Amino acid sequence: MLHSSLALATTLGLASVLVVTALTAPGEQVALSQRGDRSVSPRVAPTATPAAPGLRPAASDRAPAASDSWPAALGRQIAELMAVADDALRGLIAGDAETAEADGQPAETRKRERGSSKPADKRRLHLVRTISGGMAPKSIVSDQRGRVYAMNMMYGHSITVFDRHYKRVKDISDTIDLSRYGYRDYPEPVQGAPAEAAVSPDGRKIYVSNYSMYGRGFKHPGFDLCKASDRIDQSFVYEIGTRSLRKTAAIEVGEVPKYLAISPNGRTLLVGNWCSWDISVVDLRQRREVARIPAGVAPRGIAFSPNGRTAYVTLVGEDRILVIDMRTRRVERDIRGVGERPRHLVMSPGGRFLYITSEGKDKRHREDGSIFKYDTRRQQVVARSKPLVEPRTTVISDDGRALYVVDYYPGTIVKLATDDLSELQDRYLGFHPIGVTYDVASDKIWVAGYGGQVWVLKDR
Repeated sequence: MLHSSLALATTLGLASVLVVTALTAPGEQVALSQRGDRSVSPRVAPTATPAAPGLRPAASDRAPAASDSWPAALGRQIAELMAVADDALRGLIAGDAETAEADGQPAETRKRERGSSKPADKRRLHLVRTISGGMAPKSIVSDQRGRVYAMNMMYGHSITVFDRHYKRVKDISDTIDLSRYGYRDYPEPVQGAPAEAAVSPDGRKIYVSNYSMYGRGFKHPGFDLCKASDRIDQSFVYEIGTRSLRKTAAIEVGEVPKYLAISPNGRTLLVGNWCSWDISVVDLRQRREVARIPAGVAPRGIAFSPNGRTAYVTLVGEDRILVIDMRTRRVERDIRGVGERPRHLVMSPGGRFLYITSEGKDKRHREDGSIFKYDTRRQQVVARSKPLVEPRTTVISDDGRALYVVDYYPGTIVKLATDDLSELQDRYLGFHPIGVTYDVASDKIWVAGYGGQVWVLKDR
């Protein structure tokens, strides 16, 4: 309690300093150049976007009109700065909360807003809605604040946003003017290809990876069967506000960024760059890449330990998992013997167990995929699921008692008990389910299908 009180005082003091700065700062700012050899050089940004590095630009995607009055512009800037202070306070409070896990048993560590009080491994999945039309979702994620986001890759050039009542709230275009975010080498709007997304711990922002960028300045788009020597264009991650549903930043990363994950304290974003065979380390306060970690062939799945000190990254092309010390940003060791083409990772609430989705190499015809349960203390596999054809993405229930796995070619969702990975349910959905997310408050599982569908299931 004392720590939280000190955090509150510190944050309010920071807000006061920011407001004073807003009143006295000149009408120009220094933006960071993030291209070339990854060195940082100052550039003077236009006065139309008065935000210090690491703070939010204007909420609108359009630059303010030249006729804006000084008091109005100042009022908007102060509101933005206060919002940042509020975000910082929420982050500090969240950082005080620690999770615990009994030896071998997951603990219920998150307070549920509402929904079933029955443990997840005692419930059954029921299909409640199928949504289709104008989508080609590659992945899907809930912000746990009432909205769900489906990433439509280059097939739809958009992010489709739903509310918990299945209403289509907005289609966010992936078209962006990168010059507004300090990238002067791109004078014209370009398109992205939204692939995956990660939600900040407070649910206020989502970060979306773009498989490739398209337009003037981009000549070498990505493809899956790539090598690090192919010199594919570097791509970008978008920051999007979950309230405004507008882009608020663009961050340059590596070649064909796919999966991405945010550290528990909300300060660091890791991005697996599929074609440059490395991992981007992004400082979310500065909104820029600060390091690259060499990885190996096709880095993809990423998971953090609850304290944020360790990150795990799958190498799909090398059948192993990297264990990274986030304090040194170095690979400590690797994990082997977890099947072929390890694709996705899920951490148990207390951090004791890592659940590994191995999709297998013989697609369509043979059940050689599996889910593995890896004990991070004993450093060994302690359970393995039944054979699956090609499991893609996995999500864990909020109480840590069940996993929900989408199996791509059979078109099913498989529910497993986390204690021994025994099957609880296997339900057919349709063509190529590929992404899955769990909305805690509603006890609903949202599944993205590459054929243009989203399925919603109630776990009750």
